[in-house]
Parts: sequence; structure tokens; C-alpha cells
Amino acid sequence: AFQQMIKALEELDQNDEEAILTKKLMLHAKVYARMSPDHKAMLIDFIQQNSKLMVAMCGDGANDCKALKTADVGLSLSEAEASIAAPFTSKIPNISPMIRLLREGR
Repeated sequence: AFQQMIKALEELDQNDEEAILTKKLMLHAKVYARMSPDHKAMLIDFIQQNSKLMVAMCGDGANDCKALKTADVGLSLSEAEASIAAPFTSKIPNISPMIRLLREGR
């Protein structure tokens, strides 16, 4: 269903108000949760292709590897599987290191 929604948004009918609203929501939301690994990567790719925004991703497991690689800034919050895929790794198990990472212009 998510893949179909992304495809539908890419082929957006400019007269379909619901599709336009959905696209705006996806491009302006700040935090997404409870998504499959493939859906995370698809969403990041969608945002990158449809905006000029930099996309950051935090992850703590193997299911986040694809999205961490796809994002402009990938931050692993563990030293497990995700740390191999992410350009940056933190020993602090929350998103606070992302602020410092972005401040440093990484």
C-alpha cells in the first residue's frame, strides 16, 4: 500500500486535492515512525527527489541500514549492525547527537 501511495504521488494529478494534501504532508512532516525498512528508504528517496531538503535519519538496528545509507545524514544510535551502514555512530541511545552533527555541517 505504501509503495502504491509513493507511486501515485509521483504521478500526481494536479487537480486531485487529496493527493496534493498527502504530498504536502509527507514533505512537511518532521518525524516518521513505525515503518518497514523498505518504506523508510522509499520515503527518504521521495523527499529528496521532491524537495530541496536535507534528509536526516537515525536508526538503531539492521532494519535501518538501507535508510541510513539513503539519507543525506545517517546516524546510527548503536554499535551494532546499523553502525556499519551509517556514516556517523553515537554511543548515546537518543537523537540528541543529531543536533551537534547538523551544527557541525556534516
